[in-house]
Amino acid sequence: MTERLRVGVDMSILRHPFAGTSRWATGLVRTLRADPSLAVKEWVGARRLKRGGPARKVGNLLLERAWYDFELPRRAQGAGVQALIMPANLTAGRTKIPQIVTIHDVNFLSRPGTYDRLYAIYAEREFRRSAARASRITTVSEYSRAQIASYFGIDRSRIEVVYPGLDEPPAESPGLAPLDQPYALYVGASEPHKDIPTAIRAWRHLADIPLMLAVVGQPGRDHDNVEALASQMHGRVVVAGQVSGQNLERWYRCATVFVFPSQTEGFGYPPLEAMLRGVPVVTSRAASLPEVLGPASLYFDVGNDEMLADQVRRIWVDQALRQRLIEDGHRQAALYTWAATGAAIGRIVRTVLGHF
Repeated sequence: MTERLRVGVDMSILRHPFAGTSRWATGLVRTLRADPSLAVKEWVGARRLKRGGPARKVGNLLLERAWYDFELPRRAQGAGVQALIMPANLTAGRTKIPQIVTIHDVNFLSRPGTYDRLYAIYAEREFRRSAARASRITTVSEYSRAQIASYFGIDRSRIEVVYPGLDEPPAESPGLAPLDQPYALYVGASEPHKDIPTAIRAWRHLADIPLMLAVVGQPGRDHDNVEALASQMHGRVVVAGQVSGQNLERWYRCATVFVFPSQTEGFGYPPLEAMLRGVPVVTSRAASLPEVLGPASLYFDVGNDEMLADQVRRIWVDQALRQRLIEDGHRQAALYTWAATGAAIGRIVRTVLGHF
């Protein structure tokens, strides 16, 4: 029997709030564990400070650097891994072990001002270092590949697109709808680049339709603004905050339409998750979204609330269009599987190590 390749995976992203990068890391490592040719070792990283005011951010950055520059290399060397898979943009320093890093996007550069300033400064520096250190760079869309190559001056041939997979929804019914009338759904953090205000403003043009808008997701830096705008909509917009598990499943499956007004996305899980559950999607024509969603979505121009409202109205009144979007959405979502993702990353590992 051929000896399995020893691979280490940095899972310290799980110390952060669960989002798209966490979803990529957990889906990927689950698939790699099932590969009989690989022996997978995982590390979750250093604990993060949860208190401390403004100094907390600086403290967490210092803890993160200590992990990547000292502790992770020491553990990887001690475990005798032959390669490191770095699924969350950053690489380890002070090690000669080959590293395969996934840089998801450079949205903090392409949409300046929509990200925390300290994070943007730190991310630009460290992502550049990651790209220089990596034996191989992967990313999650052709859009991100072009952006990374352009902003960091990297030859595109060094970057390989490996699309994420989607988790299958539970088979059982999630229960009763969370609202007692039809609603459109947005899922995602209330960060400035997600542009939730455009979706809320669209509902000013939809007063003739008995359709609410529900905003679900972790509160972010734009949350106060989102709540303030929602409060002006006479009860037609609900800000539900963060939900998970079966509650999130109920929001998805019972929605009439899914709206996604984001200004930029490296990939974009939520609209695909809606498609997987048979919910028609309206999304902005931004960044990777047309690439990832293809012809299975209706589109509107970034920031154009009237155009968004028109597309929602089309789905409301045209049952044939609605059914076509549901069927196309199922086909589109089926393109993204963790089996394909794991096979691609496994091939890259074997190529880097010379095991063809």
